[in-house]
Amino acid sequence: MFCFLPALPLSIFRNLFLVVDLTVDSFPVSGLGTRRGHRWLVRWTVIALLAWQVEAVLGTLQFQLAATRSGDVPPFGAVYPFEAIASLLWVPVSVACLWLAERWPLGLRAAHAGPHLAGFVILVAARAVIVTILYRWYGWYPPGVPIGIELLASSLLNNALIYLLLTGLAHAIVYSSLARERERQASEARLAVLSAQIQPHFLFNSLNTIAAAVPDHPDQAETMIVDLATLLRYSLDRDPAGLVALREELQIARAYLQIEQRRFADRLVVATDIDPGVLQVGIPPFVLQPLLENAVRHGLAPASGPCQLRISAQPVGKSVEIRIEDNGIGADAEVVPGVGLSNVGDRLRQHFGVRGGLTLTPRPGGGVIAVVRLPADAVPTVTAAS
Repeated sequence: MFCFLPALPLSIFRNLFLVVDLTVDSFPVSGLGTRRGHRWLVRWTVIALLAWQVEAVLGTLQFQLAATRSGDVPPFGAVYPFEAIASLLWVPVSVACLWLAERWPLGLRAAHAGPHLAGFVILVAARAVIVTILYRWYGWYPPGVPIGIELLASSLLNNALIYLLLTGLAHAIVYSSLARERERQASEARLAVLSAQIQPHFLFNSLNTIAAAVPDHPDQAETMIVDLATLLRYSLDRDPAGLVALREELQIARAYLQIEQRRFADRLVVATDIDPGVLQVGIPPFVLQPLLENAVRHGLAPASGPCQLRISAQPVGKSVEIRIEDNGIGADAEVVPGVGLSNVGDRLRQHFGVRGGLTLTPRPGGGVIAVVRLPADAVPTVTAAS
């Protein structure tokens, strides 16, 4: 009596893709053979069920719109149950298409075509047989379609077209998920390389400072070793692809500066101006230490007079700005970052895109101003040792 119109495949594709696209990041594709298989099956079944019920509603509305020409428009409640049952029959087919696409994605190996061909034959034929059996209770095709071989053939053709669309959509989901995973892995690898370039340089300079203090100031050297151990624990515990709280970065910065203050004795004075409201903002680990090291080694150490270093962290609109100022020898015009500072800028852009960055400018009166910009809504993802 009521028709599950073959004209709806594009609508099916659009609505199913919309629902899946909004949830694919929360519901990662995972094979049924893994430990997450049961959860995967439940989640994608729910997604398919919701998407196909949207299709049932649209099919009902389309049927009512077409019936307006004859002037005999059936109520929504009389049409929807038939469309809903027809849509329910597509739910297991949709999940099966996704499972096949994940286990044997087309385009990678020629042998992967075999399981898809078998799935096509079995699923299309099974649904066509079920439709033919249930047709006497649920008339999805026009009255002119006779029950039997012709009805089965019509259902097979309709099912085949929609199955191909579902297979294409399933592969779009799988390849999109794989692309995101590869990008995530590449991003973590880039961050790890950048971090690896920073830390040996820092450790070399710290050990030199400690070695210089050992002959004449063994007690200070021992204290510096404790501070260095704190820095090493932090570097080992942190995840280069994660974010730590700014509070932890400042604690590590303090440990580093204590090492340098013992070296400079009374020449190095550190002042801080930290807004308590920004202490929980997420920041990549070991961002501040290279900036402080640059200020101390290249700005303050060569200077002959008192060394002043000022650290501030304040909210600025939707961002947080961390400023590190020194009164060292500075630069005449443009500040050209070296390897360490270039890596800091690269890591900030890798994490935050255009919302994060590092700028270096000459300070009036001598010295350099380094400004780290972070999004104010950045949330720490790891807890590092302090």
